[in-house]
Amino acid sequence: LGCTTGLGGIALLKSRRAPPAFVALSDGDPDALQVCLRNCQHNELSEGSHGVLELMWGNKLLAPDFDVVLATDVLYDIGLLPPLFQTATDSNAGVFILSHVPRACYSSDCPPVDNLEDYIVQQASGFGWELEQQIRPEQLEEASARKPAKALNDVSLEEMSSIGASIFIFRLPVKSGNKAEEGETF
Repeated sequence: LGCTTGLGGIALLKSRRAPPAFVALSDGDPDALQVCLRNCQHNELSEGSHGVLELMWGNKLLAPDFDVVLATDVLYDIGLLPPLFQTATDSNAGVFILSHVPRACYSSDCPPVDNLEDYIVQQASGFGWELEQQIRPEQLEEASARKPAKALNDVSLEEMSSIGASIFIFRLPVKSGNKAEEGETF
């Protein structure tokens, strides 16, 4: 959700470790989708491995049947959390991965919150999602035995940690119809 350039989906499809059979790349911005399409072509993704579609959060998906939903660095306005979680819920997936870099905008409709991470988890639970794991940048660096990992543009994981970046992994409880029922694992 919110693929912008398509980097997250393209990386998944190019992965040497169990790439997914299909990735749907979506965004509400037609210009972003054009960039995403060009990047998919430039990276020579095989036909049938991906789809690029316009999707405004909160609108119903045409074919909701996904194993995992991924949204990376999409929280620019906390007022968009409800439609974001609604779309993730409508996807019928059992797992929702949300990569978060704190920079949410507030408005009179969505005033500032004391703890943004707690607020995100609270919003998720309102749609039935349970926080399974939260991963912080320093945990990624600890897991890398080869060399310290770097974030995009030579921003260190330490710097990402200092601003509160994290990855949330939410799971829907097992219920009839979602992928969690079928024993899908992340």
